[in-house]
Amino acid sequence: MEGSSVARFKEILKVFTSYGLGYLLGKKEEKEKKSPSNLRKAFEELGPTFIKIGQILSTRQELIPEEYIIELSKLQDNVASDKFEDMAKVFYDEFNKNIEDEFLYINKEAIAAASVAQVYRGILKNGQDVVIKIQRPNIKETMMMDFDILLILSEKFDRVFKESVVDPKEILLEIKSSTEKELNFIYEANNVNKFREFNKDIPCIYAPFIIDEYTSEKVITQENIEGFKINDKVILNELGYDKDDIAKKLTLSYFKQVLKDGFFHGDPHPGNLLIYGGKICFIDFGIVGVLSKERQQELNNAIVAIANEDIDKLTDFVMNIGIKIGKIDREQLYKDIDYMFRNYYTTSLKNIKISLLFQEIFEVAKRNNLRLSSDFTMLVRTMVMVEGLVAELSPELNIINLVILYSVNSAAQRY
Repeated sequence: MEGSSVARFKEILKVFTSYGLGYLLGKKEEKEKKSPSNLRKAFEELGPTFIKIGQILSTRQELIPEEYIIELSKLQDNVASDKFEDMAKVFYDEFNKNIEDEFLYINKEAIAAASVAQVYRGILKNGQDVVIKIQRPNIKETMMMDFDILLILSEKFDRVFKESVVDPKEILLEIKSSTEKELNFIYEANNVNKFREFNKDIPCIYAPFIIDEYTSEKVITQENIEGFKINDKVILNELGYDKDDIAKKLTLSYFKQVLKDGFFHGDPHPGNLLIYGGKICFIDFGIVGVLSKERQQELNNAIVAIANEDIDKLTDFVMNIGIKIGKIDREQLYKDIDYMFRNYYTTSLKNIKISLLFQEIFEVAKRNNLRLSSDFTMLVRTMVMVEGLVAELSPELNIINLVILYSVNSAAQRY
C-alpha cells in the first residue's frame, strides 16, 4: 500500500474498533457493543464509500439480518458543500473552459450537495434553464481506494452476512462495479437518452434532455425540471390532478420498463419522480436495472403462471433464475411454492402485492439452495418502491390485475 492507503487503512480500523466493531475484522469484542446502530454510525463517520455500501446493503434482505436492514436504512448523505471555486476547477479540468464564461447565469450556491457531487442551477446562453451536477474533487480516487482496502479485509466480514449464503468479497465487487458506473456521468447521460428513446411515444412519461456540450465523466448538464414530487397530494389536489390516473400510469410505465424494454429506473423514490407539465418525469439515472430478453420472457411467463395458478411453470421460473448454491430437490421446491400459493389464494387478489409475492417466491428459492442474481434483487426492491407510491396515490388500485392483464396481452401479441 502507498502512504495515503496505509493512513486510510489505519483510520478504518480505528473507527471500526472505536464503535466496538472490531469483531468484523476477527477481533474479540464485548457483545453489547455489536449493535447495528454502531455499524451505521461508523459508516457515517467513514464517509461516502461506506454510506454508499450501507445504503445498498439496506435494500438487500437476502444478505444481512433484519436489524441491520432497519438501521442502515437510516443512513444520511449529509455533507457540507465544497466551495464553488473548487467545483469550478473540476468543470475547467473537464472542458478546458471557465464555467462562468459558458453560462449566461449560474447560481454559485449549490441547490443540492451529496457526498459524491453538487448540483447548481444555470441558464445557457440560448436561455435554456439547466442544472449542472459536478463531481466533488478526487471523490472517485478516494472511493476506489476505500473499496480496495475493504476487499483486502473482506475475508473477515463473514460474521455480518447470513450463514455464508453469499461471499462478502463478491458483494463488495458488485457494489464497487455499480459505484464506478455511477461515478461516470457519461453512463448516466446515456441512460437518460436510452430512457427517452424507449418512451418517446408515451405522452405521459418524460425525462430531461441532456446538454452534451457540457457533459463528461465528472459533469452532467441537463434540462431543469420544475416539477413537484409525485406523491405530493396537496399540490395534486390544488391543481386538480387525478391521483388514480397517475397511479395507473406509473404502474403501467414501470412494468413496461421491466417486461418490454428490459431497462428500468433503479431508484424510483418520490424525489426522482416528478409531476411536470402534466407528465410523470423520471430523473437521476445513476442506477438502472437491465434485463436480458430471456429474463424478460421468464418474468412474463411467471406473471402469466400466477394468473393461471400454474405451480409447475412457477417452479420452472425459480429453477431458471436461481443460482445453485447446493443440492436442489425440484419436488420439494414445487411443494413449497404450492403451499405458499394455497395461502395466497385464500386472499382477495386485489389485496396481494406483487412485490411481496415475488419476495416470498425468492425466499422459498433461498430455502431450496437457490440464490438470486443482482438484477432480480434490484427488481424486487424497485417493485416495493413503486407499489408503495401507487398505494399512497390510489389505495384501491388493483396492481396485480393490471400487471397480469399487461403481461397476458404482451404474450398474446408475441404469438
